[in-house]
Amino acid sequence: MARGRTAFFLFRRREREGERLTDRLGSALRRFLRAVLPPALLLALGLYFIWQSWRGELGLAAYQARRADLLKAEAARAAAARELAQWQARITALRTDHLDPDLLDERVRALLNLANPDELVVPLDKPASPPAPPSGTAPLAPQSSPSPR
Repeated sequence: MARGRTAFFLFRRREREGERLTDRLGSALRRFLRAVLPPALLLALGLYFIWQSWRGELGLAAYQARRADLLKAEAARAAAARELAQWQARITALRTDHLDPDLLDERVRALLNLANPDELVVPLDKPASPPAPPSGTAPLAPQSSPSPR
């Protein structure tokens, strides 16, 4: 019986040594995780906020894009305001209480397609064919290109 009892204690000792080994590994793993996990999480959180501040929906890149859109919109508004001022000046000049004869004459000529006899009319469109030479002059001879040697 002493021998059986000794074997039992040896078995228990080996069992306890195995538990100690897993306890040591578990405690080492826990110590490692306690030492590494909080700084790693804080680093990841900091990197997330840095990324969002640069590339996020409200970040610096989006701010620059919105600023460029704002400048374009302000330029378009200024152009529209200038055009509005021009049209208002023309409308004011055509009112009956303040009639500008030059502007009225310009509008009548544009609508009726008329001109005064003493005015020179310069067409802006190109004619389909070259103009005919005046009578009594010979037409110009076509120029030939020099032949390469």
